[in-house]
Amino acid sequence: MTCENKYCIYSKKNICQLARIEVNSLGMCEDCIIISLDSDFLEAEKERQLQEINNL
Repeated sequence: MTCENKYCIYSKKNICQLARIEVNSLGMCEDCIIISLDSDFLEAEKERQLQEINNL
């Protein structure tokens, strides 16, 4: 099944790796597990993307 949640641990190249999924009434996967990002990496990436936006 196609998966557009790039932060779900089961998503690989926009394909869900689970054999069976449950979708709730909001159309969201019940089995989704969001990855955790290291806080230092997260802050550095936020800064990088803000600078990228400011350079447009």
